[in-house]
Amino acid sequence: MKTGWKVLNALIVAAVVLATTPLGSWAESNVPEPGQLFPNEINPQAKGKKLTGFLTIAYEFVESPDLDLCPSIFINNMFAVTTLERRGDVRPFNRDFIRTGTAPFCFDDLQSQVDFVKGLLRQAVDSFFGPTATYQVKSVKEFLSSGTGALSMEIKLAVKPGLNEFTD
Repeated sequence: MKTGWKVLNALIVAAVVLATTPLGSWAESNVPEPGQLFPNEINPQAKGKKLTGFLTIAYEFVESPDLDLCPSIFINNMFAVTTLERRGDVRPFNRDFIRTGTAPFCFDDLQSQVDFVKGLLRQAVDSFFGPTATYQVKSVKEFLSSGTGALSMEIKLAVKPGLNEFTD
């Protein structure tokens, strides 16, 4: 069953990347360094229960509807997919603007991109540990950018389960 989820997750990522329509103004990643995806939030000394896996982000770009409001390209939809593991328990998670009711925004708006991805990570932490758990990004490694609307990275989270949560 776990293999089925891995295959499904890989197919979703591949479909998202292939479905993006190329534009003459493809943007390079707005994230110049791996740590910049989560500005001031990576804590290599973070303690807690570990969640590890890969995070992939794909963008659907369109020309900006208002060049005064958004001089760069516009993110019409953003697809974030992660598969995280804890002690042999592997779970896939994904989100996009349509499923979350997120309005499109300018590519230069890095904080909106970070908030969108953090929503996915929150969903994953809640699934493993419940809604009272807190987490920190412990590391981001193997950061790759296609230069045409896709990012991939290995991510490690340190999670502190909330009160009355299980312990091990």
